[in-house]
Amino acid sequence: EAGGLLLVSRPDRPLTAAQREFNKLVIKVEELRERLQKETRRLDTALAYYGKHIHPRLKQLASARKAVVRGLAAFPGAGRLKRKKDCETLKEVIAEQLDEVLQDFVPGEDEDLRALFERIHGIDYETLERQEMDQVRSEMESMFEDFGLDIDLSDLRPDMSDEAMAAKAAEMADRIRQKAEQEEQAFHERPRRKSKKQLEREDRMKQVEEARRRSIASIYKQLAKVLHPDLEQDDERRRHKVALMQELTTAYHNNDLHTLLRLELEWID
Repeated sequence: EAGGLLLVSRPDRPLTAAQREFNKLVIKVEELRERLQKETRRLDTALAYYGKHIHPRLKQLASARKAVVRGLAAFPGAGRLKRKKDCETLKEVIAEQLDEVLQDFVPGEDEDLRALFERIHGIDYETLERQEMDQVRSEMESMFEDFGLDIDLSDLRPDMSDEAMAAKAAEMADRIRQKAEQEEQAFHERPRRKSKKQLEREDRMKQVEEARRRSIASIYKQLAKVLHPDLEQDDERRRHKVALMQELTTAYHNNDLHTLLRLELEWID
């Protein structure tokens, strides 16, 4: 329960922001756990109802459909229908009913229905299953290729168990999720197109920087002429200007406009 994990404040020690956030998360986890338990109970009840009431009726329905197909199949062979049109209509009805019970064929019990299927459709049931699976595989591979996904579907077979099919579906879903996450990350990392105002602001900043660089170069040249020590006759002043030239050169290389302006005020203005 959440109560055992919640942090409690004391008169001399109130909870910090992090501790309050922790309590909120604990309560949220407990709410989610209760919702999960409730949903699990609901699904268990639904599954039990399906097993007791729905599944038996579905089996009865499939058995009744098979009996209908077997009963209808006796008419054309027995010659009870004289008109060709009536025979063709009955054949269409049988084909439709056969398609409804395809998934309910039981090996060893419905071989007569398999033979009837081949006689009606001109192709055996196993071959049709393989053709349909090949078509599904081809369509899925084409779809995945459009999404830029390389997923091996060669192991898809009509006789796959429900567990194997579910595992394959989970694998494909995981690959699709990974691809979507990669594309979303790439989208966020992609540089966005700048607006007109952003471009104008950057252009103004470039112009200001260029003017600043020109000003720095101009001030440096003026100061270099004034502070060059080779023109100084007095030894003390020459040593002083050597130090000033070093300071000037360092400020120029560092784009230190503040120092250059100070030197300009001291030696030019």
